[in-house]
Formats: sequence, structure tokens, C-alpha cells
Amino acid sequence: MKVFRFFLVVLASLLLVLLTTVSLVLIQPDWFKKPLNRLVADQTGLDLTFGKLTTGLKPTRLEADEFRLAYRGETLVSANQVTLTLSDWPSLSAPFFTLKLNAPAFFYTMDDEGRSNWPQSDAPPAPPSEPTALPLPADFAFYSLEIENGQAEIRLPGQARNIKVSNLSLERTAAEKATLTLQTTIDEQTFKVNGDFVLESENQLALNVGLNHEQLETLLQATVSTRPYFDGSRGKLNLSLENTAFLSALLGTKIPELPKATLAADFAIGAHYQLDNVALQLGEQRLNGKATFSPKERHLTASLESPALDIDQLQALFENSETFDEAAEESAEDVEQAITEPGEKGEAAIDWSALSDLALDVDIKVGSLIAQGMSAEQLESHLVLRSENSTPKLALALSGGNLRYDKHALDALAVNAEVHALGKQTEGADAKVTLTAKLNGTVALAANGRANLNGLAGQELELKVDSPNTAELWKIANLPYREAGALAITGTFNSDDKTLTPDLAIALGEQQLDIEARYTDGDRPLLKVIANGRNLDTRFMEAEQTDAPQAAQTAADNAASDEDAPLFSREPIDTTMLRDMDAEISLDIKSLRTGINQIDEVAIIAQLKDGRLTTRNSRVALPESSVDLSLDSQFTDKNTKVRTELLMDSKNLGGLGLDQAAQIRNGHGKVTIKLRTEGLSPHELASALNGTIDVKAQDMVMNNNKVNLIGSDIFSELVGKLNPFAKSDPTTELECVALYFDVKDGIMTSDRAMHVETSKMKIIGKGKVNLRKERLSMNFTPIARKGLGVNLSQVVKLVKLTGPITSPGIGVDAGGLLTSALSTGAAMATGGASLVAQSLIERAANSGSACDPNKKLELDIPEPVQEEPEQEETAPQTGEPARAEAAPG
Repeated sequence: MKVFRFFLVVLASLLLVLLTTVSLVLIQPDWFKKPLNRLVADQTGLDLTFGKLTTGLKPTRLEADEFRLAYRGETLVSANQVTLTLSDWPSLSAPFFTLKLNAPAFFYTMDDEGRSNWPQSDAPPAPPSEPTALPLPADFAFYSLEIENGQAEIRLPGQARNIKVSNLSLERTAAEKATLTLQTTIDEQTFKVNGDFVLESENQLALNVGLNHEQLETLLQATVSTRPYFDGSRGKLNLSLENTAFLSALLGTKIPELPKATLAADFAIGAHYQLDNVALQLGEQRLNGKATFSPKERHLTASLESPALDIDQLQALFENSETFDEAAEESAEDVEQAITEPGEKGEAAIDWSALSDLALDVDIKVGSLIAQGMSAEQLESHLVLRSENSTPKLALALSGGNLRYDKHALDALAVNAEVHALGKQTEGADAKVTLTAKLNGTVALAANGRANLNGLAGQELELKVDSPNTAELWKIANLPYREAGALAITGTFNSDDKTLTPDLAIALGEQQLDIEARYTDGDRPLLKVIANGRNLDTRFMEAEQTDAPQAAQTAADNAASDEDAPLFSREPIDTTMLRDMDAEISLDIKSLRTGINQIDEVAIIAQLKDGRLTTRNSRVALPESSVDLSLDSQFTDKNTKVRTELLMDSKNLGGLGLDQAAQIRNGHGKVTIKLRTEGLSPHELASALNGTIDVKAQDMVMNNNKVNLIGSDIFSELVGKLNPFAKSDPTTELECVALYFDVKDGIMTSDRAMHVETSKMKIIGKGKVNLRKERLSMNFTPIARKGLGVNLSQVVKLVKLTGPITSPGIGVDAGGLLTSALSTGAAMATGGASLVAQSLIERAANSGSACDPNKKLELDIPEPVQEEPEQEETAPQTGEPARAEAAPG
């Protein structure tokens, strides 16, 4: 509207100039220089000067050379020559003049304090008045308006603009019609503007204007209304942008290099502002839609559609922007400070007032979406914003299908959410939130309560998850688990300024797990957890049984890939969290079924205080067995010290898991382990290990056909070499298995290494395991019991196990080393380490039982074998031909 007012002021000024021109034509023009200068100075404070004024009669013409308008000695406007030609008496219904400006110049500067080089009025601003329609003339009053070689210099804080107008021509071409031609250069970027104007009525101006740049084309076709608020205006805009390089130069900042972009839209202004047929395309991305805004009700209705959107691609374009990088860096600093220093910065209040009187109805449909590594199809959302009790309430409905993220898949998603602000300005709890979601039509999630949207304090949420079966849930999570029954999770999440208290009750089939937690922030955070479980069963987490040859091949492949990897990493263990916080943890489980055993009770109480982790009253109870545990660890930034003890007493060793893992059933015995160590990395901890391990087990039965413990063939082969009866007898009665060794500075040795007593043989051994170098060297001697009539040629004199712990080699007799490229890595990771440990017991010289000293064994002692000195032998490389076994002598 200001443009039209300015247009009227210009017309009125021209009338005054025309009257003055007539006077100047009749009187000597130079006589008016000084009076005009004084008049302008008195009225505006500006200094108006002319180099020369000349006039003419046919046609009536006024020329002013060296025109200059200045303020306090600084030029504001100047021109080499101003020519005004009159063709008729002034009128608003017909053309009557022509105006030409040669080399006009305009100068504007503003300093950092907002002061400009132009005079500023001290008068108070006029009070606002009711807008009125601006009438348009019946015809253009000019024949032509022309500018040649014009320029404008604009200096603002932090930026400067140099605008050149090489050519401007606004020419009346017919009654009520005019044509515009303009060529301008802004900071070395040249633009051409061509347009047509038609005075359609007293309040409507039709225009067709095109702007062209080598990288930009814009066309505006519109009918502009001069009524208040442009009521009745309508038109169409088309824009085509090849790239943004020229915009970066024009605006003086780095703008992302975008692909070709086009925009088309129809608009109309009336009681509502309307955008129709909106079509935006950026590279291969397209967006279509329409929108309506009612200024009176402040109600926006919009509908947007896109066949495909790739948000990752768009984000990649903007990530190269300096503005984006600065904003991202500032945001990251804010997030980090909010997390690490919440007390210093505090939580910012949320101001909801801008949304309180705004209404929204927005529909969005996307055929295919890619964002943050996620993909989805047929996404539809409906967003509604209303004001309820003077505060905004936002509702969202979202649905989609075929969602993919990483390796997770979701066939269908439906979400409904409501967020109702608790006030116009909120801190702590900000809104009442209700959320429901359904995954694949079966898994239901719900949350409701008071939520803090930009902090932690003030949360009061109730959570719920339901799934009639878990197979669908495991599929969504990409977990290879089996159906475990219905899942139900209920819980609460509450918080105040420094404390979070999540509580969960989880039911999975007949399983139940209740968790109460409390986390208190501060200089030294404190975590308290109480977990109680009943009827837990982990067997659903076991993958389905696969084909045995395939499983063996997979194990071999895994072993080969890990063969060169060290058993103990040399990377320091990060104990920062254990040093910087305190914790109290209580775990109580009644009935736990695993894939290898049944556990009646697990009771663990642990405390972490000032970097020291201890356990007390910790016990695992199994049918006819019990295990007592204790742990004492101290963590500092320079060292970690660990001391642990394990005491096990069992009347059914097979029930502990040996039956499932190694086909060993029955039996009774005791295990005592006492170890201590210190260091920063797993390798340092292993190298500094000290203590003792004592194992005694009696009256077990081993199935010879399935003696492959935890998939590690090395032990099957070792048993086969030591016990020739395993090939003919279906079972082996293990009357006694005794293991004892001392551990000193990471080296496991003992004078009493290993004893295995069966109904037909006794196997005795000697050796050591060097955890520092991750190598082992052991000798085993099998001896047949008397009275069996055994052919001693069936029994070897010596079996050797040497080489790296993860891939040792097996040999028979002193000179016959057989290669075995089999790994113990899998067994060590799953509890098979005890098998390696059993081969460390030194060959016993007596013939008594290791489990019962009063029991004597009648053995058929073979000829003595010259024992080789203990040395760490290198296991032969895979593929070497095996040496033949030497016959017993």
C-alpha cells in the first residue's frame, strides 16, 4: 500500500513541478535557483543545487544539468541531467509528460547505531488509521519515464550494495497500457526485467513481469488490487533456478549448491489467502500441494503430497553451508552443555503464546521417504492444532508401511499422539502427552502423563507395551529368537530436578521381571537398582538348531578368522563410569531355565562406592548344587585391582550343564577358585593373575559318541588319543577328575597337574599355560588298569598339547607330533576353558586315586618315557602333513 501512496505523492509533486516549469518557460530560469534552494532548505533541511537550468517552448521542456540534493555536505541524490517535457496540460485521465534522467545516483548509508546520512524527523509517528482503497488513474499520465546509466550505493552494517541501472524505460504503449524494460546490475550480477501493465479499473492493475538472469528466470502474472490488504488480488508465479552460485555472490554468504529448482503457484487474496497448484521441484524431489490461511481466525489449512522424498540427500546439500555448520556446532555445544552442565545453564522455558491463537489442519502424503538411514512407503499424516483452555493442543495421526532401518523391518505403523501445553509459558513439565502406536497391527505401545519436552525434571509418565505374541516383535527387532508367549510391559517414569525413577513390570509368557531403579544426579551420581524375577527362561533366545555339518563349517570359519587375533586385548578398559559414580544393585531371581541347566535361585547384592565394587551374600542355587561368589575390585585412573572367589559344591555335576554341553551326566564334586590380579587392559590383568584353582569331580558318565564339548573338536581328538576304549565303548565311567594348579604372574603351573581315572584307565599329565604369551605346553600319559587284558599297543606312551592357546597342536609319543588346526577360542568364550585347564595337571607318579588317597589303583605301568624338557612349541601350520603315530614300545 505504501507503494501506491508514494505513487500519488509523486504525481502531486509532478503537478507542482509542471506549474513551476510553465513559469520557468516564461521567465529566465536561472533566476529561480536561489529561491528554490532556500525553499527546499527551509522545508526539508536539504541542499538543492543545479549547474544550469534551460527551457524550451516547442515542446515545453525543462532541463536541469548537474542536479544535486545534499544533506550536511554529503550528496544524497544527483544526476548529470534531468529533462521534463510537457505535451499537454496536466491531467489524471490522459498522458501529458515525458521524464528522462541521465546518470542519476542515489546514496544511502547507516552506521551500527542505526543513524543514516538522510535527515530524520523528530515528529512522533502518525497514529494508525483505518486503511482505505487507493484509486488508480483512468490512464497513465506519462508518455515515458527513462533512466540511463543510473546507480545506487547502499552501505549497511556488515554489508554494501552497488546497484547500477544501465537502462530503464517505462513507456505508455496504448490507452491504459504501459511497458517496462529494465537492465540492472547488482554487485556484478546482471538482471533484465520486462513487463506489461494494464489499468483495468479504479482499483485493479494487471501486470505481467518477467525477471531474467543467466541462472534465474521468474514470471509473475497477476492482477493487483489497491483495496486494503490487497483484497481481490490474484495471480500466478513461476520460478526456475539453475544453481545458487550467483546468490552466494549476491548475498555475500555461502549458500548450499542446490540442483536445479522450479516453483509454480497460483495465489489469491480475499477473505482468505490461498495458494493453489503449488509445484516445487528440487533436483529429483517433488512437492505438490495447496494452502489456505484465514487472517481473521488465524487458521491455516494445507495439503501436501510428494511421490518421493530423500531427506538425507537434502541434508547433505545443506551440510556444506557455513550457516548450517555454525548452527549445528552451536546446537551441539548447547546439547553437550545441557547434558554435562545442567546446573550452570538451566532449562529454558518454552513460550507457547505464539501457538495459542493459531489453528492448523495439515495433511501430508509421501509415497516413498528416506531419512536418517530409514526408508518408508505410503506415509500419511494429519496434524491438527487448536487452542483449548487458552493453551495450544496439538494432535498427530501418522501411518505408513514397509519401514526399514538398518536391519530392522516394520511392515505397518500407526501412531496417534496428543500434546497439550500446561500453560502459555512452561518450565519443568511442559505438556500433557498421550501417545499410542501399533506395529505391524499387533504390537501396541502407549504412553501418557506429564512430559518435559526440553529437559528431565517434572516427568510423570505411564508406559505400556502389549504384544499377543513375540515372534512378530523379534522380527521387527531383527532378533533370531523363538516365540516366547505374550508380552506385557507396564511401568512409570518420574523425575524431579536431580532424580529419575523408572519402574517396570515385564511379563513374557509365564516369565515375570520387576525392575525398580533410582538415579540421582550430582557431583557423584548414584544408581540404585532392585530386580526381581520369577520363572525366567532364556531358551527362547537360542537360535533354531541348524544342520550339523553346516554348524561345524561355520565354527571352523569363525575359528580361522580369529586365529591370529590375540586372546587378551592390550587396549585399556574404560573404567571412567565405575570411578565417577556410585551404585547399589540387588538381583533376586527365583527359577531360571537356560539351555544347559535349571537354576533355582540367583541372589546377587553388589555395591559400587568411591571406585570400589564389592559383592556380598551372592549365591547361585541349582538342583543339588550351590555356588557362592565374592568379588572385590578397586578402580582408579592408573590401575584396576580385582580379587574374586568361587566356591561350588555339587551332588549332580551333570545337572550344572555338563550333560547338555559335553554329554557328561551324574557325578558329584567341589570347585574352589581364588584369584587376584591388577592392570589396565585384559592382557595386563591376565599377565598379573595370581591364585589357585582346585577341582575334584567323581562318579560321572561320559557319552563317547558325543564328546564334542561346545563344538570344539580339539578336545574330541585329545580324548580319542588318550582313551582308545572310547572307540568301542558307548560310555566312559569317570571315577575321578582332579585338577589343581597355582597361578603366579600369569603363568599357570602345578606339581599335580591333571588326573582322569576311569574304570579302565588313568590319565595323568603335566604342563603349563603362559597367559602372558598366550601359549600352552602339556604332556599327558595314559595308563591302563590291570586285569583288563588290554593290548598295550592300543595305548600311546605320551600325548602332547602345545602351541597358541587359541589353536594348539596335538601330537603322540615323544617324536611324533600330529597337527591339528582346531581352535579352542569358542570353548574358552563359553566355558570350555576348564577343559584346557584340566590338561595342566602334572603326571602323577603314584598309583593312588587323586580324589580318594586311601583308594589304590592297580595300573599296568608301561616302560618309562624320556620326558622332554618343557618348552613352548609352535603349533604346525595348517596344511602340514601329520606325522605317523609311533607304536607303543
